[in-house]
Amino acid sequence: MRHDQRPDQASAVRKPDRPGGRAPADRPGLPDIQRLAGNAAVVQLLRQAGHPWAQETAVQRAPAGTPGGSTAAVQRVRNDKRNNGEGTSGKAAASQGGKRQGDHVFNSLDDTADRVHTRLVAAWDTFFAGVDDDTKKTVAKTLRAEFARVHQQRKDALTALTTAAAAAKEYGHPDKGSEFMSYIATLPEHSTSGSDANSATFGDFSEELKALASACVEGTWAVPADMEAAAREATWPTYLADRIYDADAAGKVLNRRLTVNADKRKFALWETEAKRRYTALFTAIVTAMTTTRAAIVWMRQQNDGPQQPAAAT
Repeated sequence: MRHDQRPDQASAVRKPDRPGGRAPADRPGLPDIQRLAGNAAVVQLLRQAGHPWAQETAVQRAPAGTPGGSTAAVQRVRNDKRNNGEGTSGKAAASQGGKRQGDHVFNSLDDTADRVHTRLVAAWDTFFAGVDDDTKKTVAKTLRAEFARVHQQRKDALTALTTAAAAAKEYGHPDKGSEFMSYIATLPEHSTSGSDANSATFGDFSEELKALASACVEGTWAVPADMEAAAREATWPTYLADRIYDADAAGKVLNRRLTVNADKRKFALWETEAKRRYTALFTAIVTAMTTTRAAIVWMRQQNDGPQQPAAAT
């Protein structure tokens, strides 16, 4: 989850001409400053305004006359930091969201889980809306208890997914001010230059999970065997570690960012608990997908099953 540390030459500051060295009475907007002075000046302005997270590579020029240009630039920075490369795939993950800050120890599986949840709910709702009305009436009349059981299992799995995502986020990607902030990522100057294979791997993994969630209504749908086997492991599975854990970043946090032995011991405890929570989240993701699929299959069997014979006359 690398983030570039040095501004490129193209974004060097170009000082605008000011008569008599005095600033104009009306302060220009952020897009105007970008056009006059380049991204570096905008970053400096944002930091002076109390936004220390601003990085030069994250500020994008807005077209002239674009309303809300300042808000858009600030939001872009916040989104890139929060997503940490999530939502992109392959090399794109290493060149987009993963360039704005230090390398994260854990990729943002918690964010992916939220998106999986949304897609599973949408998949079920779309499927159920297409079920024949007569089938719904039959189920409500003769299979009420069975449907209630299947439906409740699906809802419980989704609730468990939300809970697990929040628990993992608390450790891996907490809100600003958390006691874990010094553990979650390397300092920017410790980021790895060049390609970031870990972010690319996670980008592909994230896309795979979201695609599986969306496709759970399809007839040949199934969770890949290696993914399903890993989700059954009680301890930190290698399958998951290879996709969301950056051992290089963990080493840099431990050996470069943390200089006090007491902090190093706390880091080890934090990392162990974070692994436990991300393992539970991964299991919850797979369980939510398979449980939603089971509900769809059950309902489809009622919809497509043999019709009851007509009563004799």
